[in-house]
Amino acid sequence: MNKISHNHILFFLSFLFFVSFFACKDDYDSYSTDSNQVLAFSTDTLSFDTLLSTVGSATKKFMVYNHHSKPLLISSVSVSGNNGFRINVDGQRGREFSNIRIGAKDSLYIFVEVTLKEGMNKEPILATDEVLFKTNNVEQKVILEAFNQHVTVLKSKIFETSTTLSNEKPYLIYDSLVIAPDATLNIPEGVILYMYSKSFIKVYGNIKVKGTLDAPVVFRGYRTDYLIDIPYDLVPGQWGGIFFSSSSYNNEFEYVHIRNGMYAMNFEPADPGISKSKIKNSILTNVNGNLLSAENCNIEIENSELSNASGALIVLSGGKYSFIHCTLANYLPGWNGMTVSGKTAVITNYKKEKENTIPLPLIQADFFNTIIYGNNSSGSNILLAKDTIVNPDTPFNYNFQYSLIKTNDKFDKGKTTECIFNKDPEFTKSIAGDDFVYDFRLDSISPARNKAGSDISAHLPFDMNDIYRFNDEGPDMGSYEWIPQNDFK
Repeated sequence: MNKISHNHILFFLSFLFFVSFFACKDDYDSYSTDSNQVLAFSTDTLSFDTLLSTVGSATKKFMVYNHHSKPLLISSVSVSGNNGFRINVDGQRGREFSNIRIGAKDSLYIFVEVTLKEGMNKEPILATDEVLFKTNNVEQKVILEAFNQHVTVLKSKIFETSTTLSNEKPYLIYDSLVIAPDATLNIPEGVILYMYSKSFIKVYGNIKVKGTLDAPVVFRGYRTDYLIDIPYDLVPGQWGGIFFSSSSYNNEFEYVHIRNGMYAMNFEPADPGISKSKIKNSILTNVNGNLLSAENCNIEIENSELSNASGALIVLSGGKYSFIHCTLANYLPGWNGMTVSGKTAVITNYKKEKENTIPLPLIQADFFNTIIYGNNSSGSNILLAKDTIVNPDTPFNYNFQYSLIKTNDKFDKGKTTECIFNKDPEFTKSIAGDDFVYDFRLDSISPARNKAGSDISAHLPFDMNDIYRFNDEGPDMGSYEWIPQNDFK
């Protein structure tokens, strides 16, 4: 038997290596040139939600597939138009790419973002574009589309003289909107103010907001997309809130919706002999702090819903307050890391400053024909905190009439009239399902039905939805009069 030399073995192994290498290289580069072998896509149209002009979108994606047994060479990938759409291919951002390899039976992601341009239209306008692919001389496309909500952008805006906003199109507020002392900002019906992250409205003069039932004024976060499966419009903490300085008086809100901020309204100390604010037919809801806080103020609220805060709905320290035909309902779940106090109303006649207790006379706190309820497991949704030690003679005047209240506390004698205690108001939908939508209108079986004080209701004969309160046996407690259409359970 002949022996194989060491050199022959090395030559043979080298030969196998080169054959194997070039065979693999040939397979790697042997792209299909068959015009019948082209790409497939996970969708033919990639749609974005309604987007505010000038604000970049969240990233969306679609997939490109090669279902064939040979690699394909995508000779070009490009965005055809100039409407603000951008793509990311193989980790590279841009609008145009060439010679993209996609292996046999393989796939790749195309990521898409868009920043839409400003325009003049009040209603959203559809913006479209296309991602074009060219493979084996065959052109294919995926359509991109988004509704463009044109907005007027205000950045760190200060109104130093009295001004009336236009309602031609919505506003996008960056950082802050400030109303200077001695200036009045008038906001007419139908205006929407989209508040950018952490932005605030600061009122040193005054603000008069006059919406209507059909065209309310809306203050809300700017996000129009989704947090997983929940619209950002239902997520609290999207912006700051409306802050009123000590110099601000005679503010007015009618048919106004304020939602998803850190808070809705925060009033600094004032003179309770002068009207701080009047709020009518409005909805303040869904914050991750206290909804409305006031110190030594004069505030009147009628026919309004105050709902869902991780803190309390109202925190009143001294002053003069009136709530007539209001629904105060705190059912916000403790989700996304939020801590929920569960209290609905906190009412005091003092405040703490370091080691000192400062008296704040509670001149008046009237709750007439009002519902005060929530999911607080402690059994009490009202905290009446009177200073009985340091300044026991400080006035602490409150009055509940024809109201439905959840509480385990005992009220002072003569402070309640014809009230209902600890009976579930049976709202249409007070427990959020997967959609996190609440409905605080009354069900037909509600104990609050026909139990409001008629003499009080005579001054507000229509509820916040313009429904007449005297069509049945009597007016209902809260801001909503029951009608048969409310029964959706």
